[in-house]
Amino acid sequence: MSLEAADHAAVALRRRTFVLRSLCVLVIVLLLADLMRSWMEWLPTRFRLGIDFQLYVEATHRWLGGGTFYEPYQVAGPYMVEHGAILYPPFSIPLFAAFTVLPAVLWWLVPVVSVAAVTLWHRPSLVAWLGIVFCLWFPATSVKVITGNPVLWAVAAVALGTVGGWPAVGALLKPTLFPFALIGIRRRSWWVGLFALGLLSMLFLPLWPDYVQVIRNAQTPEGVLYSVQEAPMMAIPIVAWLGGIRFKRQPQT
Repeated sequence: MSLEAADHAAVALRRRTFVLRSLCVLVIVLLLADLMRSWMEWLPTRFRLGIDFQLYVEATHRWLGGGTFYEPYQVAGPYMVEHGAILYPPFSIPLFAAFTVLPAVLWWLVPVVSVAAVTLWHRPSLVAWLGIVFCLWFPATSVKVITGNPVLWAVAAVALGTVGGWPAVGALLKPTLFPFALIGIRRRSWWVGLFALGLLSMLFLPLWPDYVQVIRNAQTPEGVLYSVQEAPMMAIPIVAWLGGIRFKRQPQT
C-alpha cells in the first residue's frame, strides 16, 4: 500500500470513528432527556416514593415484634403476586432490620453512590456509556429506584463484586437473578462470601420452610421470567466493568 493510500485509509477511519462517536453521544443525550421526562411524569402521578422500602421495613418490624415476616396468605396457598407480597429470602432480614433505625435516605444513597463510584472507577468507553445509559433509561429501572425496591442493593453488590469478587454474593438477595451473583465465582473470596452467607442463613432456619412455600405458591403472568425486567438494572455495573479500561487488569484471585 502506497503512502498516499495509507493516508486516505487513516482519514477514512478517523471519519468513521467521528461519526460513530457522534451517534453514540446523540443517542446518550436523547435517552437521558427521555429519562428526565419520564421522572418528571412518574414522580408526582404514578408511584409513591419508597413504597417497597416501607413494605419490607414494616414486615421486619412485625417480625421483630413476634409476628410473621411473610404474609399468612402467601404460605396458605397459591396467590397472585401484587404489592404487599414478601418475596425476599430470610437472610435479607438483617438488611431490612438495619433500616428500622437508620435514616431512610441511606436506603437509596448507599447503593446509588456505590454503583456510581464503581462505574466511574472502571472508566467505561463511550460505547459502554451508551449501554449504561440504556440500562438507566429502561422503564423498570426508574420504577425500582423510585419505589425503593431492594434490588437496589443487589445491583450495588454486583458493582462491588466487579472490584472485589466476594460482594457479588449479595446479589443472591434477589434469587431469581442469581446469574449476576456469579461474576466473582473464580475468586476464592467469592466462595468465602458464599460460606458466610450460608452461616447467616442458618440463623433464620425456622423461616426457610415458609419461604419455600411462599415461592411455590407465588403466581405471576410472567412465570419464571418475573424478574427479567430487572436484568438491565442489574447489568449496569457489568457493562461498566466489561467496557472499562481496567477490565484486563482485573485480578482473578
